Amino acid sequence: MKAATFRPAKSSALRLRLTVSHNAASCRTVPDRHIRLAARRALLAARRRGRFALSVAFVSDDAIRRLNARYAGDDYVTDVLSFPSLEGISFFAPAPTADTQLGDIIVALPQAARQARAAGHALIREVELLVTHGVLHLIGYDHGTAAQKQAMDTVQARAMRK
Repeated sequence: MKAATFRPAKSSALRLRLTVSHNAASCRTVPDRHIRLAARRALLAARRRGRFALSVAFVSDDAIRRLNARYAGDDYVTDVLSFPSLEGISFFAPAPTADTQLGDIIVALPQAARQARAAGHALIREVELLVTHGVLHLIGYDHGTAAQKQAMDTVQARAMRK
């Protein structure tokens, strides 16, 4: 029996404005269309509809380590950081014609490359996974408890199925 495949339909119910800041390495290896598709799939898998905007930036290991130390208090290289814009103000509804600013996702491309090699899959697949994970954090998912992790993992797996 074949498993059901999640296919994000082109839908007017979901609009995404995406800004990508590449570094030299990501510019050569990560097409924007893959980032956009991963972000859309995450939003659709989480059953979000509306007009959204977010940014994704690719940085070095040193840069993400500094960000991780400054904002999370963890002085080590991580793969992805998310900085939500909606934290604490989710009870305000944006104007119907305005984009809801979700926030920023920062990806360490060298760390992503190491993880892709270790997992035995392509770098672009790892980047798609990290962007998906980052988007889910931006819309409120977390993995601090077992129940939260299970909920996030379920939506993330649904988004990553092709």
